[in-house]
Amino acid sequence: AWAKHFNLIKYFNKDLDISEFKPLKQNNGTSFKYNFDKFENTNNTIEVFGWACFDNINAKDSKIEILLINENEPLKAIKFLTQKVNRPDVTIGNKSNVDLSNSGFSSTYNKEKLPKGNYKIAVFVENKINNKKGLILTDKLIKIE
Repeated sequence: AWAKHFNLIKYFNKDLDISEFKPLKQNNGTSFKYNFDKFENTNNTIEVFGWACFDNINAKDSKIEILLINENEPLKAIKFLTQKVNRPDVTIGNKSNVDLSNSGFSSTYNKEKLPKGNYKIAVFVENKINNKKGLILTDKLIKIE
């Protein structure tokens, strides 16, 4: 049963078409809340840990992706390898009447093979059951030289 939580990296689709949000603004689609509890940009790796959720929607069916968006190709995003993390504190902290404990995420990206350029970090949340989808450009910027 534990194997279902692991993605085989060779089958991991790294790109996400975000052209439905053009022209890209800071807040796109359905608004949502998010927080980065940890953001580290070291020599070869970017690590992000936090939570993201729609207001008043159970987070169980929401998919969270952390993205890199190249300023020169703003309609194509590169996905981090993102895993869900149980965060019961998010429900309590937001004083929510719905369960937000599945809103946590842990993401890493090895930036060794990234083309040169300036990249913005974005958060993408989708809940197909409630037909909600949103993308927020954060204030985090990665420069590859």
